Parts: sequence; C-alpha cells; structure tokens
Amino acid sequence: MLTSDYQPEQPAIEAAGIPAGGKEITMKVLCATLLSLLITGTQALASAGGGNGEGMGLLATFFVAFGVLIILFQLIPGMALFFGMVKGIFSSEVKTPVQAAAADRTRP
Repeated sequence: MLTSDYQPEQPAIEAAGIPAGGKEITMKVLCATLLSLLITGTQALASAGGGNGEGMGLLATFFVAFGVLIILFQLIPGMALFFGMVKGIFSSEVKTPVQAAAADRTRP
C-alpha cells in the first residue's frame, strides 16, 4: 500500500557529494554558465569577419560562367545583324529584289 510519507531516493546527487538542497545551486550555476557561453558565442559570431563564408563554390562559378558564355554567343550574331541593318539603312545604292538576289549568288 502507498503511504503519504514516501520520499524518493537521490543516489546520484548523494554520490556526487552534493547535499539534497544543493541541487538548486547546481542548476543556477549550470544556467549561468550556459547563458554566459551563449552570450559570448553570439558576440563572437556577430563580430566583424567572424561569420564570413568561403565565397562561391566551384559549381556556382561554373554556373555563372555558363550564363556568361550564353550571353556572349548570342551577342556575336546579334552584333552582325545590327551592323548589317545599319549598313543597309545608310547605303546610298538602291537595289531591286532581282539585283539583290544576283549579288547574293555571286558571293563565295
């Protein structure tokens, strides 16, 4: 039968040499230690240069380089078309469609 005067044993606390009332003191010291470590660690990470990464990785560099190559390969034909258009606008010679087709056939 259960009685009301039951007290659980505390073998771990007694084995460590801490009196029964010392559990609260130990918890206060533990909480204060953890809090001070947390504050110190937060300040260290927030300091200048403390949380810098390594920059872009190798795959990110390849991805950016691939995008640049796509833009360059589209820029070259675009510039050729643009200069051909400007040349056609500012040329003084007027060609009929038959003359233009004949000029295209004579080109190598």
